Amino acid sequence: MENIVRIIEIIYMLLIIIDYVKVFIDWYVDYRINQKEKENKKRRNSCKDKRR
Repeated sequence: MENIVRIIEIIYMLLIIIDYVKVFIDWYVDYRINQKEKENKKRRNSCKDKRR
């Protein structure tokens, strides 16, 4: 009986950790996309400056 309870606790912990990891991955992907967009905007602006 105690073993079953331990297993359930471990599974719960794993699920919680997996959830946190998913949230972190989502945040990280968004962050990377935003960084790339900012870099692209800087590049575009610098190109405009060169044309003038």
